Amino acid sequence: GFGASVALLRSGSGSSNDDDDDERATFFALSTVQSVLRKDGDGVGGAAAARTDANGRAELRGAITELVARLEARGAPPPPAYLRTKTGVVLALLMRSDYPDRWPGAFGDLATFLLTPSSSSSASASQPRPQHPTGSA
Repeated sequence: GFGASVALLRSGSGSSNDDDDDERATFFALSTVQSVLRKDGDGVGGAAAARTDANGRAELRGAITELVARLEARGAPPPPAYLRTKTGVVLALLMRSDYPDRWPGAFGDLATFLLTPSSSSSASASQPRPQHPTGSA
């Protein structure tokens, strides 16, 4: 569910020796969060809206910003395109639904964690990573 997905995003990658498993788990968690955000944005509400109260949204914002920082700071080749794309989609949905009422500092926060120099900027892009097994994001 939503809470487990946010917890998974927050727990971070790297606990496993298999990056592919970490990436798939992160992708699944992002997909679940995306589904809930879309339902909230479409006015469906109900159970999804109940799980995304103010505290839940703040937790999700923290989890997403931490995920972006981890993906950017790996120092290894960049994460696969499907994971970067899914992260961007979820971040965009979150900003669309929360700015400006629930997240007035969204653009400042975004600029802060995207413009902060990281060790990955010097990582070699010549080492390709595998694409998503289904070919979709």
